[in-house]
Amino acid sequence: MNRRTLIYTGIAAALGLATAVTASAAFAGNGGLVYNPNAVKMKVKDVTLGIKSPAGNICPGVARLSVFFRANKKGKIKFLLVRENGSVSGPYSVQTQKYGNEYRASYTKVFNVQTPINTRYRAVVTHAGKKGSRWVPLKAYC
Repeated sequence: MNRRTLIYTGIAAALGLATAVTASAAFAGNGGLVYNPNAVKMKVKDVTLGIKSPAGNICPGVARLSVFFRANKKGKIKFLLVRENGSVSGPYSVQTQKYGNEYRASYTKVFNVQTPINTRYRAVVTHAGKKGSRWVPLKAYC
């Protein structure tokens, strides 16, 4: 065996060993590769409801209802507005937007109060953890 043949044989053996190691790692598992993580599900962190009763709590007047949401990712939030007497309106939906390190969304509804009212409202998310706001009063006297 001459020197050139010996070098070629060594190179071929090294390549064969590298191929065998790579193949065995590929068949033995994922070879240390990192898979894409599971998709993060939408989760609503906080729901805040605010109601501004008509000026001086006197009707007729204009009331403003606002709902604020904080979530863990971008997406749609669907919610209901629940009244103390059990009536439900909605579903409504809002799209979250990124603000700093969190995602936020808001909904505002302006309506006329024509008759005396003394009730409470709450916003309830229909998915994503099913969070709800606290009860907030709406009062107006004629």
